[in-house]
Amino acid sequence: MKPITAVVKEKGGAVTYPSNQEVTLNADGSGGPVYNNSPAQFGPQGLGRKGNNGYEIGSPSKKTTRSEKIMARSEKNAYEGRKAVDEGRNKRADRLLKRAARQEDRAIRIEEKAKSPAKCWSGYKRVPGTKKGAKGSCKKK
Repeated sequence: MKPITAVVKEKGGAVTYPSNQEVTLNADGSGGPVYNNSPAQFGPQGLGRKGNNGYEIGSPSKKTTRSEKIMARSEKNAYEGRKAVDEGRNKRADRLLKRAARQEDRAIRIEEKAKSPAKCWSGYKRVPGTKKGAKGSCKKK
């Protein structure tokens, strides 16, 4: 069985189609290239012919790391806890300050885990200078 591109080329004559162009074939044997000249199909990440005009892709909220978000939440809870101490609400203050301490510990653990090199399977060790998941990044001990 011939590929659909070969059949369409035979029906359409000696026309050459770009390798990335979509080709269709109808049930009656007619068909040909599908032209799609919309600007969204061109440029990096499908952003049009001009690209992204210097703007960064993605939301600005994704620029902060997870540990930074947790640390900010920890600081907010610590502030609320200190405020509760001033108001004489000791039970609430204890709860908020303990939560802040747990969140701060968690943020520190996340940062340390991000800095550590990627793990390999048991019986294998990490090859220095390779990316996580890349071929040859782990070798047998």
